Amino acid sequence: MIRRCSSCLLALCNVLCLWPGCSFSFAQAPGSAWVGTWATAPMRGGTGQTLQGKTLRQIVHTSISGKSLRIHISNVFGTDPLTIEDAHIAQASADSTIVAGTDRRILFHGQRSLTIPPRSEAVSDPVHFQPGPLSNVAVSMYLPSATGPATFHASGFQTNYIADGDVAANTSLTGARKVRSYFYLTAVDVNDRKALGAVVTLGASITDGYASAADANLHWPDDLARRLNSAGIRIGVLNEGISGNRLLVKGAGESAETRFDSDVIAQTGVRWVIFADDPINDLGSTKPQPTADALIDGLTPDRRPRVQQGPSCAPYRSAVYKPVRP
Repeated sequence: MIRRCSSCLLALCNVLCLWPGCSFSFAQAPGSAWVGTWATAPMRGGTGQTLQGKTLRQIVHTSISGKSLRIHISNVFGTDPLTIEDAHIAQASADSTIVAGTDRRILFHGQRSLTIPPRSEAVSDPVHFQPGPLSNVAVSMYLPSATGPATFHASGFQTNYIADGDVAANTSLTGARKVRSYFYLTAVDVNDRKALGAVVTLGASITDGYASAADANLHWPDDLARRLNSAGIRIGVLNEGISGNRLLVKGAGESAETRFDSDVIAQTGVRWVIFADDPINDLGSTKPQPTADALIDGLTPDRRPRVQQGPSCAPYRSAVYKPVRP
């Protein structure tokens, strides 16, 4: 549970500035060894393209390692059921190629196929796969049916691949189309009882990595992950930035207020949040411009209405397989 105080400073490798009103603890939840190693914020609408009959191969840069792994697939902004077949994970090599011999099949409740209702998400079964810290892994999945509008993350600043047919197990994807968005994949967890937890970086373009070199993992949350790793501190770093996001009103993604429960509180093993640059966009693109009091209220959890905390109460992210309330 995330507790609260008026001012919080946490000495990790450097001082982390936390969401005003948040405090911290240093222990993993009792009995839980799962903690997030990577995440991205889901957004509404996709690109309007159809992904039926396509294989997605998406590259994830881990922050910490673990003895096993599981993935989160989201259809929270979907209007149609989403069917996933033949999902795999492997160590990524160059471009769309995976390292031979590292491929592992991902199952959902022991099955190769899964259908996720609209406004719902799912978590895979654990996979015996040990990614190294700060390494690239490839998550591949085949979409056999019409998908409708995709739950996606627009600006991934990472080259991902869309190929024809079910080629999820192929070592490389011939003729694959390159994109720099993430589709449906929203988080990767690792099993590590020695991890202290995860820190979520919540913000807009500066956090998301806008104008950062593609495929270089040079966003400031990546720098934080490297510094923690160098210091021997096992904390997952989860980037929930959305370029153009705002604190008080939706635009590029839901507002930070709206998505705080789903994109922060609901993350696996979360213990800390660093809130960064959203209010810049409130001041720069919201008309009329919000008042100082409105921004302060939005930044102060105890001064604004909140739903009960917890993943099943999130405004738009559901518990596994359960639809979100309107």
